[in-house]
Amino acid sequence: MSTATKAEEFVKEWYEAKGLSVVRVKRQETGFDFQTRDGTSYIEVKGTAANKLSEVLFRYLTNSEYERIKWCLRNEKEYWLHLLTGVGSEGIKHYRIPGEFVLRNAKPEISWMLPIRKNFADFEVPDP
Repeated sequence: MSTATKAEEFVKEWYEAKGLSVVRVKRQETGFDFQTRDGTSYIEVKGTAANKLSEVLFRYLTNSEYERIKWCLRNEKEYWLHLLTGVGSEGIKHYRIPGEFVLRNAKPEISWMLPIRKNFADFEVPDP
């Protein structure tokens, strides 16, 4: 089972232990992984095997996640971002961050992306 799947299962079980039923979203819906059955809360899960929060490259949100948070706030819905560290170990740490905090503190960044294409084969270094 992948780290992402383990993290999602952990969060789903956490909600169920609190008496809340969550459902996985349809793939065409973006910006969240689960929502409560009554549609009042939207839940995004990010998990990593890293144990220390300082080791986590958790600063990036997708545009879809950011836009979903804005949509939730406009429509009086809750958005929760769950960050899990130590996934796959005995020492999982679970952080539950409200969408309002994310929206208030998120800053746009510009990044460059170099897509991997078939022409990368032209740059392969041959064995000596």
